[in-house]
Amino acid sequence: MSERGQAAPVDAGRVSRPLILSVDSATSERSVAVARGEVALSLIMAEVQGVRSSSLLTDIDAALSQAAVSLNEIDLFAVATGPGSFTGLRSGVATIKAFAATLGRPVVGVQTLHAMAGGAGGAGRVIAYMPAGRGEFFSQTLSVDADKRVDELEAAVHITPEKLLDKALGIDGNLCWTGSGISLFEDKIRAVANRERISLRGTVGEAKPTGGREWAFAPVVGGLAAQVSALALASYLQGGAVSANALKAFYVRASDAEIKGQCPAPKSPAKV
Repeated sequence: MSERGQAAPVDAGRVSRPLILSVDSATSERSVAVARGEVALSLIMAEVQGVRSSSLLTDIDAALSQAAVSLNEIDLFAVATGPGSFTGLRSGVATIKAFAATLGRPVVGVQTLHAMAGGAGGAGRVIAYMPAGRGEFFSQTLSVDADKRVDELEAAVHITPEKLLDKALGIDGNLCWTGSGISLFEDKIRAVANRERISLRGTVGEAKPTGGREWAFAPVVGGLAAQVSALALASYLQGGAVSANALKAFYVRASDAEIKGQCPAPKSPAKV
């Protein structure tokens, strides 16, 4: 591995079809996937809010077993790097860093909103968003082509629903909405679209109405780890893999604990 953090690729015979273990622990539906290049071998999903939710390591063991491969055979590790749940995000990134460092394998970090947008291949301009707590969202405007290549049109932000809708109205042309926040926000999107006479489609694949501005919905399919794997493969083939030490989480905003630390409690009045 180079001093700049770039990891050497696997041998030439496997470079185009690496065996990939990918993890998403940043969202409420944790998932682990194993793929050989573009071919999915296994996908394990778990609701992390559930009382009986399994551990991430248990899910990884199950995904490897389902794919009939061992951890030592993995060529490339991939993980959703955020934004998302602070606890889940740190757990996923730390676990993948440990595996990659121990085995000397390359790793690719995929931003969570990029992975969500990747499922809307061919949608063009996309707003990806997910709950950030307190009724607010993490959001980013992206471009997604037919090959599911994701390009940033703006930086990810922490935003209120009202400001997010105002921003969407300021975007000319057609727009696709996607993300784990759709069910929490769809009614407001539809109300604004109807008020502004913007045509609506339920999904990207439906027939388009003729003429006029249009918004569409592209719900995220369960198991975001599969999209993390797809984007990681594309990055890896373009030389975008790094060493374990170079992998970092992407938080967008500070945690509640950090925010509280920046705002110390007022001192008690001095006694006289």
